[in-house]
Amino acid sequence: MSIPIQRRIQILTGLAVVVWVLIIILSPRVDSSGASLSISRHFRGQKKPRYRRDVAVATYFSGETATSNDIQEDNYFIATRTLTYQLRHSPQTRLDPSIAFIILVTPDVSQRKRNQLVREGAIVIEVDKVETNLTVGEPRWRGCWTKLRLFDPEILPFERVLFMDSDTVLTRSVDGVFNDPAAKLHRTLNLTGQSQEDEAALPGKYLFAGKPEAGTYSHSYPPDMSGDYLNAGFFVYSPSHAILQHYLSLLELQGRFSPDMPEQNLLNYAHRRDGNMPWQKLHYSWNMNFVTPEDLRNQPASLHVKYWDKSLQQEVIDYALRCRWEMEGFWIGVNQRAKKIDLFNH
Repeated sequence: MSIPIQRRIQILTGLAVVVWVLIIILSPRVDSSGASLSISRHFRGQKKPRYRRDVAVATYFSGETATSNDIQEDNYFIATRTLTYQLRHSPQTRLDPSIAFIILVTPDVSQRKRNQLVREGAIVIEVDKVETNLTVGEPRWRGCWTKLRLFDPEILPFERVLFMDSDTVLTRSVDGVFNDPAAKLHRTLNLTGQSQEDEAALPGKYLFAGKPEAGTYSHSYPPDMSGDYLNAGFFVYSPSHAILQHYLSLLELQGRFSPDMPEQNLLNYAHRRDGNMPWQKLHYSWNMNFVTPEDLRNQPASLHVKYWDKSLQQEVIDYALRCRWEMEGFWIGVNQRAKKIDLFNH
C-alpha cells in the first residue's frame, strides 16, 4: 500500500530533524553571549568592535503581526526565528560573523520573545512606533510605518544596511549583496519640478536599491526587471537624519501617495524612478517574492515566503517548512548538549 505524499513529507521532515539533532549534539556549542538589547555596547569604548561599522543586516518585528498568543504557534515569530537561525548559524546561509544582524521590535513585543531572539543570535532593539492617521490596506499593516525607524542613524549607525522582511527564507548567503553595483551611494539629482516645497529637504547623497514587485505568481525566471514599482521586502539603503525626516514629512501630506500599501508606497514615491532620488535595481538573483517552484529551482538568495500561506504551491511551502524545522532541530540539539554539560558539571 502506498504512503500518501503528505505523510511521506512528514516522515522525511522528521528524519531530517533527527539527523540534524545528532549532528548538533556532536558539534561545538553555539556561543550567542555577545548578543545585546542595544547596538551601542558593540562599539562604544572598544578599540576593536565585534561588528563592522560599514554594513549590517536588519529586519523588523511587530507585536501587531502576532497570529497566536502561544509562542510556539505565532507564525511571524517562528519565521523571525528561522531567519535569525539562517543568518547566524546555518552553514549554507549564515552571514560573515563580523556583520551585525539587528531586529527592530515595537514595545508590544513580549520580553519573552525578545529574550529568545537575543539568545539565538540577534541584536534586538526596541523602537517607538510611528503613529499616523493614514488608512492602510490591512489592519496588520498598521505597524509598517514604524519600519521608517530603520533609517535613523542613531538606531542603526551603519553606512549601509540590508533590510529584509522577517518572513524571508534563504537559499544561500546574502553577504555579497553589498558588492552589487546598485548598492552604493548616489548623488541626489536636482530635476525641475520634482522637489516640493512642503516636503523636508533631500539629502545630498542617498542609497536605495531594491527590486521590482513581482506582483503575480505567473512571472517567469529570470523575472522581468523593467518595472518601476519597488517591492519593499528586500532593499539596501543608507541611514541618515535627512532621509528619515524627508520620509516623516511625507506622512503629514494627505494625498501625496496612496497609503494602502503603507511604507512600500511611501518609498516608491520618495524614490520614484523619475524623481530626484530614483531607486536603483539590484540583480534579480538576490530576492524573489510571489515565489513559484521555478523560482525555487533557480535558487535566488532569498525568498519572501510564509510557510502558512495556502496560496503558495506545495513545493514552495515545503522548502519554507524545511528551513523552519532545520532551525527547530538545531536548537533542540543545542539545548540537549547544554543539559548534558550541566549534568556533567554537577
